[in-house]
Amino acid sequence: MKRAHLRPQAESDLLEAVRHCANEGGVDVAERLFDAAVAALEPIERTPGIGSARLGPPCEIPGLRSGLVTGFPMQWPCFEAEDQLDVVRLLGDRQDIMAILTTTATTMSRVLFDFADPDAARAWRAIDDRVMGGVSRSTLRHDPAGHAVYEGVVSLDRNGGFASVRSSPGERGLSGAEACLIEVRGDSKPFRLSLLTGDGFDILSHQAGFAPAGARWETLRLPLADFRASFRGREVGSAPALDPASIRQVGLMIAARQAGRFELHIRRIGLA
Repeated sequence: MKRAHLRPQAESDLLEAVRHCANEGGVDVAERLFDAAVAALEPIERTPGIGSARLGPPCEIPGLRSGLVTGFPMQWPCFEAEDQLDVVRLLGDRQDIMAILTTTATTMSRVLFDFADPDAARAWRAIDDRVMGGVSRSTLRHDPAGHAVYEGVVSLDRNGGFASVRSSPGERGLSGAEACLIEVRGDSKPFRLSLLTGDGFDILSHQAGFAPAGARWETLRLPLADFRASFRGREVGSAPALDPASIRQVGLMIAARQAGRFELHIRRIGLA
């Protein structure tokens, strides 16, 4: 079972809907709406996969599902995170749901790196397996088309097998953030995005995986609840949860010891 976590806007939607019903139909109607809205979350808390998936494809938002509110033309759009149900909004069927959700899912409350600016790419440096005697290499560079390119070659020679880049330290946190968004296109290979709360080199990071769909630009939403603590490539189960307000560094890595060339294009990285 995964407990529902309502984003602030979802809580506000519920309160506004109850207030509207109380004004238009009376307290009894408002109470029925509140009870029905809460009840709609219970089955998808127990089995997240049963939520309606009809909104995901037209909105082009992978993993989006909805819990329908019985007796009222309303629904809870949500995502299944690793250990909770991330409830985005409470929306009425007469609202422009597709436009609202597309904006909600891809809006960055804080843009950490906008790679249209060449200086954004200059803040990153390579950390490849050469630090352990390997021969892999990678770089993150600015492309004149207005984005960054993370590219390189992974080699398994000399017990190597990883390539990564990391930003310089800075104040990159956002209190209350629930997801990291990255706008990408490129090789359909598994990559990892790292968030670090310290300024050091050899320190704990929190990582989440992603894989681009190919040549089309897309904004991927990585719930912070899915980020797992890691140190030197091994998960640290006893580590505290990531504090989004304390983020200092951001990193990218080509994952799973994938030998050969790789290329990933990035427009923006941000928090929401």
